[in-house]
Parts: sequence; C-alpha cells; structure tokens
Amino acid sequence: IYIPKKVDAGHWLSKLIGIDEATKLCEVFQDRTLLIPPALAGDKRRRAALIAQLADKGYSIGKIVQLTGLSRSTVAAHVQRFRASAESAQGNLF
Repeated sequence: IYIPKKVDAGHWLSKLIGIDEATKLCEVFQDRTLLIPPALAGDKRRRAALIAQLADKGYSIGKIVQLTGLSRSTVAAHVQRFRASAESAQGNLF
C-alpha cells in the first residue's frame, strides 16, 4: 500500500485506522509503498496444507512464496518438513 506524506480525515487510511494513527504512520513511512503479505487468516494448519499441496504438485519454493506471500524461510521450512514426512511414510527398503 502507498503511504502518502500527509492524510486528512477523509483519506481511506484515516477512515481505516483513525486520523491520529494514520498521521503517525505517514510520519514514519511517508511517500513509500509497503508490501503487506496476506495472513491466510492466521490459520497455521491451512497454511501448512496449502504449502504441502503446492510442493506435492512440484511448485518451487520461489513460486510458493510468490503465490502465498509468505517468507521464503517459512515456505522452505514447511517444504522440508513435508518432504521428510513423505519419505518416512514411504519407509526404507534397505
């Protein structure tokens, strides 16, 4: 989202978080664009399931990051756990 240098009471940001908070936000981040990643409703199980499904379909870590908005380290950790779990479920033939 773009953070302007100043806002007034009618600006969407002021309406969303209040004029005082919007003013403070503008003071800190004025004239910048901030990337706010989706939170996936804070549901860890759903996030893990989504990452596992995408990894199972062969999506790269980079593509999963791009699709979900999660950090690379979060996706990599989930993919590593998913692959380890899949390997242990398969068993060892030797």
